[in-house]
Amino acid sequence: DARRLVKDSSLTYAELLRGLSPTDGILVEAHRALRLIRDMNATKHSIQGYPVYAADLGKTMSDFRGEFRRIITHLGIDDVETCVDLAARHDLTAPNVTTSHAMAKHLVEDREKLRTFLLNSAWYEAVVEPLRYALNYTK
Repeated sequence: DARRLVKDSSLTYAELLRGLSPTDGILVEAHRALRLIRDMNATKHSIQGYPVYAADLGKTMSDFRGEFRRIITHLGIDDVETCVDLAARHDLTAPNVTTSHAMAKHLVEDREKLRTFLLNSAWYEAVVEPLRYALNYTK
């Protein structure tokens, strides 16, 4: 029974789907996909008129620096290589990179350096602030 499965909060989403009949599983996935598509469509309309770059997350695994270089160049940030170097410390495909849920001190420092750099650049004021306003972000 689907209600029993939903009430069991210890189940993962995959376990929940496996507990449903194929028809019910397809309906759940269709409903979930429809919500995602609606959210994507709303986002598309809210950013209309802004230059958009669709980052390829697969490329970040095969060419992390190259993909981040394209992203940062698209954003119009002047010091592309400094930003790429900061981002590269988070490249999980590079040797000697480890991660955990708690951010390591150097990662916190990098995040703060990048945040300070971006907040002091004309790009942030010209692109990010209007986008945040258009999307009704308050923080």
